[in-house]
Amino acid sequence: MFEKQSEKTGKEFAEYIKAFANRKFYVDFRKEMNRSAKAMLKQWTD
Repeated sequence: MFEKQSEKTGKEFAEYIKAFANRKFYVDFRKEMNRSAKAMLKQWTD
């Protein structure tokens, strides 16, 4: 479905998805926010 919407196929599509994931999910800010949120939630549940 997403491949059809992006109008990319094969290797071009794989590179597009990798770049998208790098921008959205693997940035330092997101990693730090996840770590901070986990630490805060742990305090509330202990």
